[in-house]
Amino acid sequence: MTFIELSGNNLLVTTSPHGFDMGYGQTPNTTSSSLVALSTASGSVQWTLQLDGFAFDIEPFAGGTYVTVVKGAQSNSNYGGMYGGTGSVSYGTRTLVAVGNDGKVLWSVPLNK
Repeated sequence: MTFIELSGNNLLVTTSPHGFDMGYGQTPNTTSSSLVALSTASGSVQWTLQLDGFAFDIEPFAGGTYVTVVKGAQSNSNYGGMYGGTGSVSYGTRTLVAVGNDGKVLWSVPLNK
């Protein structure tokens, strides 16, 4: 699954080698994704950030973008993800990551408690 979002002067695009399965099969448990910033003026790549998990959702804020990163459970043999498109993650971990407009991670907070 790919997300595209305008944030400041950048067009942010998420990429993943496997995509994110919306509950119709298995979600790989050892995957990463990238957040790529393209200049809205030229289309050139401004920066790329590797994420440890799927970039599940992105939401811009003043000065950057929040990214929800979802990673499948290592002990659950390739299962985990969303079911029925409800946004609920049944297995694995979720992390909220704040990324500045320069592509640097400002902070991250685990969402599973």
